[in-house]
Amino acid sequence: MNIDKLEPVMMIVNPLITMLGVIVGGRITYKLNLKSQHEMMKKQLILQKLEVIKDNISDTTRGMSLILSNLNAYCKDEISKDEFIKKDNEYQEKVRISQRNIWVNKIYAKCIENNVEEIFAKYKKISNFIYDNYHLGGDCRKELYESILEYYSKLILETDNILELIDECMINEINSKVSKLKIYKEN
Repeated sequence: MNIDKLEPVMMIVNPLITMLGVIVGGRITYKLNLKSQHEMMKKQLILQKLEVIKDNISDTTRGMSLILSNLNAYCKDEISKDEFIKKDNEYQEKVRISQRNIWVNKIYAKCIENNVEEIFAKYKKISNFIYDNYHLGGDCRKELYESILEYYSKLILETDNILELIDECMINEINSKVSKLKIYKEN
């Protein structure tokens, strides 16, 4: 076979093979980049939701502290029962709003889900106890107040500890993404 006859065919085939290689390579690169971007956006969303949860846990802790401070003022006769009830209802509503925001976003925080459920249950228990004994009940009794103070103080510390767990979750999310990155070394 004559090489001169193959030369025009090769002039057509070589660019076609090159173009086909570029198209296939571009498509593969596009798919890999799309997958990487999707993974990155997913991690970013999780980190943002964890930050929202963290903010709301701080608001919950603040609300619980205000409730306890309000009860303290009432038991020291610094405010009237009506003022106590009004402020208590206001602070309880703030805590409930924060808890709803946590509840909505907790799907992104599997690492703290059980802790949050436990805190919510304890908060509900102590809130009902305060309502039954101070909204409906009579004056402040020292033994009740001291047991509430102790219980609430522990609950506030437990709630604060969840913030540390969220920080750990965030670090784990970041580390899981970093460990998946391929690092190319030049020899």
